[in-house]
Amino acid sequence: MEQMNWLDSQKSLFPYKWSLYSGGHANLDLTKQDWSEDMVRNRDPNTIVLGDSGGFQIAKGLWEGDWKDPTSKEVQDTLSALAAQGVTETVNAKGKKVKVDHVANYQKLLDAAQKKRESVLTWLDNISNYGMGLDIPTWVVNDPHASSKCKITTHEQAVAATKFNNEYFIKNRKGKNKGGAKFLNVLQGATHTEAEDWYQEMKHFCNPAVYPNRHFDGWGMGGQNMCDVHLILKRLVA
Repeated sequence: MEQMNWLDSQKSLFPYKWSLYSGGHANLDLTKQDWSEDMVRNRDPNTIVLGDSGGFQIAKGLWEGDWKDPTSKEVQDTLSALAAQGVTETVNAKGKKVKVDHVANYQKLLDAAQKKRESVLTWLDNISNYGMGLDIPTWVVNDPHASSKCKITTHEQAVAATKFNNEYFIKNRKGKNKGGAKFLNVLQGATHTEAEDWYQEMKHFCNPAVYPNRHFDGWGMGGQNMCDVHLILKRLVA
């Protein structure tokens, strides 16, 4: 089997030192041995892995939770409104009366997103040379099913949620000087207007004057930024 591991230059039939690996398909729990992840976890240090954060999984509704910025007024207002309801009683599908703690149920959605946010950062910092920021693509708002799963229903929410994720990554990243990954600031947007708005909201995360020694280390082109030549050139010039 090791002959099929292209990251093993000594045993592979076709050695190749570069790979992309997505957190959306990986076992993010690094505390437990998983031999199916050994190719990446114990790879030759001379190889290069770009770790994708799994924002695609969020936008497809596969990583359920409430991914909105938990510090936003919208989330805080929701918590206040649910607290005002208190604990209510309802009848379940079996006809049995059950109590519903609305705040606790909503908090579980926020906690699910936070747990994934933490595990993705830890995973990227420990297995990759470069890691993508945990962006939430704006096209999620066009998919009602996915939107209902991740609770992102507007362009503004996607931008705010990604900004929160970026802030969390910058604050909690291991640091490239301590063996951690270098991180890329992901740009999204389905139109020129959205892409420009996204860039203006996110560009400071690459600014060493704003985040000394903790700023992101490059850019990842997503959405229209990767397929619209006019927009690509405009972004590169900026």
